[in-house]
Amino acid sequence: MENMQNVLIGELSKQSGCPIETIRYYERIKLLPSPLRTSGGQRCYQPQEVQKLTFIVQARGLGFSIRDIRELIVLSNDPSSCSGVQKLTEVHLKNIKNKITELQKFQAVLSEVSKRCEQADNPCCPVIEELSKRAV
Repeated sequence: MENMQNVLIGELSKQSGCPIETIRYYERIKLLPSPLRTSGGQRCYQPQEVQKLTFIVQARGLGFSIRDIRELIVLSNDPSSCSGVQKLTEVHLKNIKNKITELQKFQAVLSEVSKRCEQADNPCCPVIEELSKRAV
């Protein structure tokens, strides 16, 4: 986010790419602090809140859970927390690798079944047939 001055929620949404409802949700669950309000009651975000939302959006984009992000925020307030951040990141990376392995298995199954559709003059669809019998 280039502009580091106070912004209203619409501009914050536009700058961050984070939907307004998601910003409000982050406030409700106390991931993002409640902002100051203008005299008209509009949310007005200060630079530190803009920066925190940027952090949250980036972390969510990398697949970190809300719980993990809370922990990262706590750890970010401790200058000696790098090892804690690294540990959390390694756990997250292991989970990502496991998901990739699982998705590769799904890809192999679907690819195999899909090829049977091209080859067959079956009265039953091979994909439907396979999905009916295989526990994925």
